[in-house]
Amino acid sequence: MKTKSLFVELGNYLKAKRRQANISQAEVSKALGYTSAQFISNFERGLCAPPLNKLRILITLYNLPVRELTNLLMREQKKYIEFHLAEQSTRRGQKRSKA
Repeated sequence: MKTKSLFVELGNYLKAKRRQANISQAEVSKALGYTSAQFISNFERGLCAPPLNKLRILITLYNLPVRELTNLLMREQKKYIEFHLAEQSTRRGQKRSKA
């Protein structure tokens, strides 16, 4: 698993919910206080996750069920943590084998 793919499920979810709400990326960007829709594109492509303070706004903007979003975020964070812990463990193992 690559770091890029860690937030794809969340990105797909946010994109679908934005489209259901019939809101453009530019409109979302403005509501979140960003000057460019690139941030929204990055969230929707799974390159990164929105900060919590921005998720609060998205909950209202997209009328998101908090429990559904929370469960999704927990799954994504679990993948993120497991990925980075495994990556760190692999690096340590490589250093030992070189010694």
